[in-house]
Amino acid sequence: MSANSLTKVNGASDGCPKGMNNALFLSDIPSTPSLWNGGSDPDIQFFDENSPTEKVFRGLSSPEILERVDRSSPKSPFFGKIGQNGVIQQFSAILATALKSSRHLVEKTALLLTGPPSAGKTDLAKCLIRGLDLPTIETDGKQITSTNSVFEFVKDTLNEDKLSFPVLGERNGKSLYKLPPSVLFIDEIHGLRPTVMDALLKALESKDCTLVTDDAYVDCTNLLWIGATTERGIILANKPAFDTRFRKIEFDSYSREEIVEIVKLNFPSWEYSECQEIVSKSSYIIREAIQLGQIVESQFELMSLSGRPTRMDAIHKVVEQIGINEHGLNKTQMRVLQLLAKKHPNGATYGHICSSIKKGVEELKQAILPGLMFSADGKKPFVVWNGYTTITEEGLELVKNGN
Repeated sequence: MSANSLTKVNGASDGCPKGMNNALFLSDIPSTPSLWNGGSDPDIQFFDENSPTEKVFRGLSSPEILERVDRSSPKSPFFGKIGQNGVIQQFSAILATALKSSRHLVEKTALLLTGPPSAGKTDLAKCLIRGLDLPTIETDGKQITSTNSVFEFVKDTLNEDKLSFPVLGERNGKSLYKLPPSVLFIDEIHGLRPTVMDALLKALESKDCTLVTDDAYVDCTNLLWIGATTERGIILANKPAFDTRFRKIEFDSYSREEIVEIVKLNFPSWEYSECQEIVSKSSYIIREAIQLGQIVESQFELMSLSGRPTRMDAIHKVVEQIGINEHGLNKTQMRVLQLLAKKHPNGATYGHICSSIKKGVEELKQAILPGLMFSADGKKPFVVWNGYTTITEEGLELVKNGN
């Protein structure tokens, strides 16, 4: 649609093929250029023509597009990013296709980003979104309780971007809408209820692309869906059909060297050895390493008021204060492992862990287990995903007494 295409269509066809029981066909909505651009059809009532329905961009030349998708170019949204080469190549191809259009359109596409925590899923997804420069709705699986809430999130975001959201017509008592080119990013998408996953199947089906709410039919052809999850298995267990609607993009754990480089980017004045020390004391989890580095910076400034400490002095001081051991485990993490080893020497499940430390499953996953479940370089994690075996990063089995 053009910027002047805000219209309302009355009297859309009610005819349906036999057996479809009043199914919605978006092709019923008139879409000829003359109609959308001010034709004389008597059933059309125009809205404010000064309110755009979508962002329109200058078409880019091939050299300009190549510059945007070349991660070595400062104009690329992936410039300076470390690791995940395969993922960035796939994202660059999607971006190149979109940039060929003056609408930055990515039609009928749904991406599922899978992989361990702190693998860069959210960060790189936002790089792709920044390159597309489209209206973006960001939410997480727990916030979406129905298709109605999805539509409300979309409308609110479009209103914030000063993009109007006109009713195109009516069908079976429900309003008809068509989304402009936009992005819906759902973090922790495995947190969706199975009933919501089921309700979203039509919208994610490339031959349908219709979001059905209590009051509306919404054409999602122009919506790029991006979901991120550390637990694809939950989706497969709850609603396998939902998983099949997505193109899967798998993230690997960063290597130790890559993690150190990422920390170095966040603390450019640090020595490489100082970054290595911080990473080793953070169970090789990027987010935790950066948080620990921020604490060290504050401690370093404090110690500098009364002396001339090295940053390594500040690191050792913070590590001592927090109680991090030689394996990079803090007191809480060690307590979990010791409880597991004592109470469930033959293997532990989430239920065992929750009962041991009296926390809910979701809280436990977010607050404690990511640092225990995964490690870098393909080595065995402290607690593996399927709930069996407790092994330290050095390969030492935790015996019954927790040693």
